[in-house]
This record gives sequence, C-alpha cells and structure tokens, in this order.
Amino acid sequence: TEEGGFNCAFCHGGMKAEGGVADYTITDANGQFVAQVEWQAPALNTVRLRYNRDEVRYVLTYGRPFSPMAAWGVEGGGPMNDQQLQNLIDYIESIQITPAESQKQVTEELADMRKMEDEEGRKVYPRSVSDGELLFNLGYESGFAGGAYACGRCHTTGWSYGAKTDDGSGALGPSLRNGAATNRFPGAFQGPVAQTEFVCAGSEDGQLYGRNGQGTGRMPGFCQTPEVVANVLETGEVGVEDEEPSDPDTVGGMLTKEQVEAIVAYERQL
Repeated sequence: TEEGGFNCAFCHGGMKAEGGVADYTITDANGQFVAQVEWQAPALNTVRLRYNRDEVRYVLTYGRPFSPMAAWGVEGGGPMNDQQLQNLIDYIESIQITPAESQKQVTEELADMRKMEDEEGRKVYPRSVSDGELLFNLGYESGFAGGAYACGRCHTTGWSYGAKTDDGSGALGPSLRNGAATNRFPGAFQGPVAQTEFVCAGSEDGQLYGRNGQGTGRMPGFCQTPEVVANVLETGEVGVEDEEPSDPDTVGGMLTKEQVEAIVAYERQL
C-alpha cells in the first residue's frame, strides 16, 4: 500500500532489506501506554543464512509477539495465503548475500565499533572489551543490519529499541545470566564446544540440546547455513531444491566459527 502497510521493505530497509526501523508502542501488562519507540527491524538479506524456509515461513505466518512484526499468514490471522508466502520467501532468497560477504561486513563493523568515541573523545569500547561482547551487541549504536547479527536482540530486554538492560537479561530468548549458559552446557572443556555447536547450527523444533534443553526452531544458526529438505506434499512449495548445511569450519554462515566461539566465551561469564 502507499503507507507501506502491506510490504516488508517499509520496515526492513528497502527492496534489498538491509535493515531498518519500525515505530512501536510499548504497553504494560494491562495494555497501558509505556513508551513510543523506534524498533530495529532486522536485515532480511541474511535471513536464509540463519533460518531454513520452514522457519522463515513460520515467522511470516505468526509474526513475533511483543514486537512490530505482525502475523502475515492466514493461519496466524494475517492476509497472505500460502502461495503469496512462497512468492515472498522466493524473493527474499533472491536478495541473500553469501556467507563470505556477511562475514566481511561483520569484520568491518567490528573495526568501526573499536574506533567509536564518545563526546569527550574516549573510546566507547576500549581494548578491555572482548570481541565476544562486541559481537553480542553488534549494531546496537549504529543500527548495523537492523541488529540481525546481535545476540542481544533476542536475549536482552530493551535491546531492539535502544534501552537495553544488562546483557543477556532475557527477552524473546531466555536469560543468559547467572550461569545459565554453563548450566545448560556444563564442563570446562566440553561445555564451550557443545555451546558453540549449538549457536552455530541453531535450535531445531523438538530436538534436544545441552542439558534439559528442547529446541523450538526460533534460535537461528550463526555459523552454519541451514539444511533445506524439499517436501512439496507437506509445504505445498514447488521449485524448492534440497540444500546441504554449510561446513562451519571452512565456510561458516553469517559469522565465522571463531566469532561464535568469542560470543560463547562472553556468554559463559555473564
């Protein structure tokens, strides 16, 4: 529509979907007004590096509760039928950047964050701040990719609208504080290895992970592109081909495996 009410580009950064912002009203438990904010809308030109088609379709169909992302599929109460959703996902696939391009952009953004200075000329992120912490919050100040790379986007209250609380305090994703990561993935050696594998590949609906963890499919994979299994009988989609997941050690995904290892090290000390 003219007002952008029926297009993704309006919030997500134009036809290349490189990230944008969306107006959003925050309310309390009783529906009373709390604040009007500008919410970072994530880039979609990397969404297939972290989610498979089924997971993208789920988000489009049901939206993201407590965020500007509305439900667009008929099953979720939205206006789009299955064919329209497939057409949209096909277009999103056509604008995806490669893992190498994604990782290059991240490296450049990290360098820019290291150069950031406050009004008095002091480094915002001194050398004592780890790469893991920077990656956890990638784009918080700059709006880089609409926060699509940042763990804090889902795991820190207020992150998406510039009012973040303590890193890992919990939001759409669970809290990572007070030993949550080390309890889920115990062991001084095996714990970081298992957690890195999980963050690289993401969660899978119904599949177990770590200790007492069961996936929902909402947690994306950050250093391995997802497997795609064509299933026209189940999804109704035609023209979709099988895809093997990428090798996290040689190809990676949105991030390199080394970058994910840095994030894991940071999360395990929260």
